[in-house]
Amino acid sequence: MTRSFLYHSKSSLRRRRLVIQLTRPSDDVPLAADCDEQIAVPEIRAVPATVPELLAMLRSAPSVTWLFTGDTLTLPGQPSERNSHVSALTHAIRDELGRYDDAFISSEAPRLRLRELLDNFEQRIGRFAPHIVIVSCGVEELRATGESSLAFERMFHELIERIRGAGAVAVINTPPRPEMGEGVEHADELIRLEAIRACTAESPAFLVDHWDHWEQSSELHWLAADGQSLSHSGAKAFADEFVRELQLDELKHQISEVDEPLPVE
Repeated sequence: MTRSFLYHSKSSLRRRRLVIQLTRPSDDVPLAADCDEQIAVPEIRAVPATVPELLAMLRSAPSVTWLFTGDTLTLPGQPSERNSHVSALTHAIRDELGRYDDAFISSEAPRLRLRELLDNFEQRIGRFAPHIVIVSCGVEELRATGESSLAFERMFHELIERIRGAGAVAVINTPPRPEMGEGVEHADELIRLEAIRACTAESPAFLVDHWDHWEQSSELHWLAADGQSLSHSGAKAFADEFVRELQLDELKHQISEVDEPLPVE
């Protein structure tokens, strides 16, 4: 099986004698060309597409930039740091996994939808040159606003392609399941939720399905009194599920190996 990767290049200038070999498809005869000039040599960044590849990248990289974007999972007007899943995730990654040299940036906004994220890609994502983009979908994302399912799926795939084209890993968070009934009025929301799951499965992206995790749990105290925002324990549950799904706990073994004291002779 052949695995394909998308690459992101950062150019560095290097003066060297270059031998270029070109292969003709017709006769496979190599051609050589010599030059002696200052050229740009690209530094290739491979974008992981599986959990083992992601863990390998994190083990080998001394520092990476994590970008949180999408919905803040709070109501408009609430303090962004209040029971923030971003704060909980930053603590889990930086402090519990010992990644103190990593950078953590947030471009989230209340009720920010994927369409707005794509339309303002450079402002929300591109200018930060992240290694890992964590996109949080809110409940508002599930409420169709005249956009067909096909248009939504095309937009979703384009967003993933833009993220990976910028050299970053894409991680999609489904919304934590809010308190809701079982009536038919929620059918459209569940259809859009399945579209997010299916599109992520079809893409070289990672899915953290908080909705499914919360649906299997009876921990209603994970939601704040408004029934939509996260409580303190809800933000921690969000971070714990993120770490579990991406198997980031494996990085703790690396910490323990580094911190293990040398035997005394």
